[in-house]
Amino acid sequence: MLAFLLNGDPTLPEDQRYPIGKVIDFFWRIEFQNRGSPHVHSIWWVEGAPDISTPEGLAALPAYIDKYISTQIPPQPPAGGGASGMPTNGTADFDGPAQSEATEAALLYYYVKRCQQHTHRPTCFREGSTVCRFKYPKPLSDVTRLRAPSDTGLRRTDTYVTKRRPGDESTLPYNPRLLVRWGANMDIQFVGSMYGTAAYITTYITKAETEALQSVVHASLQGLASDATDRQMLQRIGTTILGQREYSLQEAAYLLMGWALRGSGTSFAEICVGYPETRVRVINTRAFRRCERG
Repeated sequence: MLAFLLNGDPTLPEDQRYPIGKVIDFFWRIEFQNRGSPHVHSIWWVEGAPDISTPEGLAALPAYIDKYISTQIPPQPPAGGGASGMPTNGTADFDGPAQSEATEAALLYYYVKRCQQHTHRPTCFREGSTVCRFKYPKPLSDVTRLRAPSDTGLRRTDTYVTKRRPGDESTLPYNPRLLVRWGANMDIQFVGSMYGTAAYITTYITKAETEALQSVVHASLQGLASDATDRQMLQRIGTTILGQREYSLQEAAYLLMGWALRGSGTSFAEICVGYPETRVRVINTRAFRRCERG
């Protein structure tokens, strides 16, 4: 999927090649939900995306969203699925070649109906509220447009309203070209401000550990002397997390297999700039393994 996002389909014209536009940078992270299942949080910087801090960018935003994001259930194709409803002549393929137009239309309808319909869960309602915190069902709109002061039923951070017909009220936003390859739920949104980017990064991509683990860490720090150094406190935090953090089977499998839990379009090099006598010495595990092997 990453290769498709970055390289697109080279057989198409340049203005149609990339599923979300030409990506110039990105960051993604695997998160494991309470029940252990992994999902991806990611942010993508796209060349030529509208700058909504300018009047021109605001004017261009609705058409840009319509080009890459949909919240509508596509037309139902002619019957041809198996017992599960999955089209019998095609399946999701992360980086495979484009399938026939009819196959992709059938897959799109199947995945939108199966994976992109919001259903209320206990987590939708907080502190006894009867209103879904994700604001579903969404209001109908004949066109994609900027948010108006009179709009209701939106989240505080919503800056636009997407086109929805009757029946689309619970459809999660998706990119059609990605969905037929991803074959699973997605929630794709345009982030048009530095504040929105920072909010997404701090709320989702760098989400903190559970409150239970934070409480354990806090309790462990209470046992340190009042004059404990920062190093001692960090060591206590580290040993507590290593000893008390719970791992799901899926997360344990990721770690044991050595699969990446995060990735970025930018590479980093860590350079120790402290005085030699204050540097923390750690074993270079790769070099150590090479020595073990002789």
